Amino acid sequence: MSDDALIIIRKTSERTFQACQKLAQRQEGIQTVKVVSGIPFETCLRNCYQEAIQSGHRWTMTLDADVLLRDGAAAALIREAEKLPKSFAQVEGRVLDKLTGTYRFAGNRVYRTALLEKALDLIPEPGTTVRPETETIRRLNRMGHPSRQAGIVMGLHDFEQSFEDIYRKACLHSYKHRIMLSEMLEYWEKHASEDSDYLVAIHAFCEQLLSLKRPVPSAPSFSGQTQPLLETLGLTEKPGLDTSGISFQFVESVMSQAGKAPVFAGIDYYRYRSPVPTRREKLTTRIKRVYAKHGFWRFFPILAGIVLERCGKWLLERFRRIVPEADMDLES
Repeated sequence: MSDDALIIIRKTSERTFQACQKLAQRQEGIQTVKVVSGIPFETCLRNCYQEAIQSGHRWTMTLDADVLLRDGAAAALIREAEKLPKSFAQVEGRVLDKLTGTYRFAGNRVYRTALLEKALDLIPEPGTTVRPETETIRRLNRMGHPSRQAGIVMGLHDFEQSFEDIYRKACLHSYKHRIMLSEMLEYWEKHASEDSDYLVAIHAFCEQLLSLKRPVPSAPSFSGQTQPLLETLGLTEKPGLDTSGISFQFVESVMSQAGKAPVFAGIDYYRYRSPVPTRREKLTTRIKRVYAKHGFWRFFPILAGIVLERCGKWLLERFRRIVPEADMDLES
C-alpha cells in the first residue's frame, strides 16, 4: 500500500467524532488525519476537497465522523483504489449500518486526489439535492471518471450517536431510502423495546412523513426538534461519549453480533457508455447494483419496489400535467 495518503474526517455534531478520530489515527500507513466542517454539507464537501488538494497526497480518504473504522480498514480500501484504472475517481467500502441493520455503502471513500480539482466545480448548489456528494460523483462520471463499490467492510456507521442525530438520520432515510422503508420500519419495531434509538427513529419517520417536505441534510436544520419528542417518550439526551471504551475490539465485537457480511465482489457504478446516460441505461445500472448488493433471493422484492416507485413517479407526473395547480407542495 502507498503511504501517500491522508484521512479527512468530516465533522458536524456527531457524538462519535473523538472516537472516530482516535481509530483513524491508529490506521496502518496513515500519517496525517485532518478535520473539516461546514454548513450546509455542500460547504463541508468543498472544504474537504480543498484540504485534500492542498495536502498534495495521492490518495484522500474521506470519513464521516459517525463511522468507526476497524483495524486496517483504511489500508485495505487504499489498496483497492490502487488497482483501479487511472480514470476512476473514487472507491467506497461497506459499513455495518445501525439504522438499516445491513452492511451498506456510507460514510467512507478513497478519492484520487488529482481529480478533486474537477470535482470542486461539480458540487451542486445547496438545497438542490439530499445527496450532494453522490450528485458530484455522478457528474464526475459524465466527464469520464467512474467509481467503484468494493466488498471491503470498513467498520460501523451510526452507532453510539445522539438521539438528535438518530432523529435527523431517520428523517433523511425516510426520503433517501424509500425503497427500504418497509424493511427499516420492521427492523426498528423489532428492536425498539431494547434500544431507544429505534424508538426515536420510528417517531422521526412518522413526523417526516406527515410533513410532506423534503428533509435538508444539514444537522442545524434539526436542532431542537427532538426535545419535545424525548420528553414525550420519557427520554433524556445522551451524555458525551466516553472514548476509552471505543477500540478496534469494540468494533469487531459489534460486527460479530450482527453476523458475517454477505459476499460482495464489487461493482463499478456511475459507469455509463455515454457521458449523458439514457433513462434505460440508468435503470439497468441500478438493477445490476441492487442484484450485486442483495443477492438472488432479496433481488426480486426490491426490484418490485423499484418498479412500483417508478410507476408512482409516472402517475404523479401525469396527474400534475392534467391538474398543474395540484402540486400539493410535495417537492418543497
